[in-house]
Amino acid sequence: MRKQSNRGRGQSRSQRQRPVAKTRSTLGYRLLLIGCLLVAVVWILMRVPPGFLIGGSIAVLVVILLCIIIWVVLRSRPTLEEMRWHQEQRMAVVQMQETAQTIGVRPVELSDLAQLTNKEFEYFTGALLEAMGVLFEWECVGGASDRGIDLRGKNQYGQPLIVQCKQFFGYNVAPKFTREFGGTMGLHRANEGWFVTTTLFSAQARADVQHLTLRGYIKLVDGNTLVDFIHDHWNALPEQWQWRLTECMLKSNQ
Repeated sequence: MRKQSNRGRGQSRSQRQRPVAKTRSTLGYRLLLIGCLLVAVVWILMRVPPGFLIGGSIAVLVVILLCIIIWVVLRSRPTLEEMRWHQEQRMAVVQMQETAQTIGVRPVELSDLAQLTNKEFEYFTGALLEAMGVLFEWECVGGASDRGIDLRGKNQYGQPLIVQCKQFFGYNVAPKFTREFGGTMGLHRANEGWFVTTTLFSAQARADVQHLTLRGYIKLVDGNTLVDFIHDHWNALPEQWQWRLTECMLKSNQ
C-alpha cells in the first residue's frame, strides 16, 4: 500500500474545515419580504377606525416583531451537517484532553512501542521520518521481495532513500543486519539509508558500516535516539499516530 506525503493533503478530523452554511435567503427575498410587510401595514392602517388606530398600530408592530424573531431563529438554526461538525469537534476536544492527560503523566517509552505490530512499526517509522522532514513520497515495501528494506521514498533533495525497520527487544542488532543493509544500498541505488530499531546496535554492527555512516550515506537510529525523535517531533506527527501511541501507553500502564 502506497503512503503518500501528508503535506498538502486532507486535514485531520480535528482540523476539518467547518461546513459552509447554506444560504437561506437572498437580498431579493429580503426586499420582497419587507415590501410585503409595509403594504400589509398600510392596508391595515387604512381600514382601522380612528379610535383603534393606536391600538391597531401597536398590534401590527408586535406581529411584525414576532415574525422577524421567528425568521431570525429559523435562519440561524444549524443544518444537519453543521450539527455533525460540532459533534466531531466536541469529541476531538475530549480525545485531545485525554491524550494531554496521558502524555502529562509520563513521556513515550521504548516499552510502549512493543504494543505495535511489526507492520504498524514500519508505517509509524515512515510517518515519524516524514514529520522530521527526512522522508517524502514513501511507500511500505516490506515482504519476501523487499531486498532487505521496509520503506522506500525520497529525501529532501528528491534522491532515493531507503529505510530498514527492526522492532527488536531484549537483544542488539547483529553485524549481519547492518552489513546486509549496506549492500542493499547499491541494489536500490539509494543515496541515503536509515536503519531504525527499538534496541541497540552492537559495537561490531556499527563498525562494519562505519565507512558509510561517516560519509552520511547511512544513519543508524537506536531505541534511545528513536524515543528522542518521538519527543522532539510529537506535535508534527499525524494525529492517528498520536492516538495510537497514547493507546500503547495506556496498555503499558495496565
